[in-house]
Formats: sequence, structure tokens, C-alpha cells
Amino acid sequence: MAAYMGHLSGPIMGKKDFIPTSGFTFDDTDINMSRIRQWRRYLAADSAIGVLGNLITTLMTCLLAYALLHPQNILPDE
Repeated sequence: MAAYMGHLSGPIMGKKDFIPTSGFTFDDTDINMSRIRQWRRYLAADSAIGVLGNLITTLMTCLLAYALLHPQNILPDE
């Protein structure tokens, strides 16, 4: 999508670029809507993998701390 947008060069480069005020959108066809649905499913699956991976990592860290500290009776007071 970045290929369709202007870029900011600002005062550092000494140039001014044309930046359109209206956005770009896709045509409302069945093929494009199908691709959007596929993309949203992909994003949902990708996010779910990240969340589940973080939960599993946190759980394993807690279990490791318990396994190392419990035999020595070093437990948190509060």
C-alpha cells in the first residue's frame, strides 16, 4: 500500500511533495471482499498464536520458578 502513497520529505530535504487529501481504496468486488475476509482470518490467527505463545511462556516461567523454589521452602510471603 505504501507504493500508492506520497512520502514526506519535509524541510530537511528542502523539497515539498504532493500528498493527496483523499485515501486510496479497493474496488468493491466479490474477489476483493473474499481476499479481505482471508486477510482478517490470517490476522486473527496470527494474533491468537502470539497471545497463546505469551501465555504458555508465562505459565512455563511460573512453573519453573515453583519447581526451583518449592523444594527449598523459599516461597513468597505476600
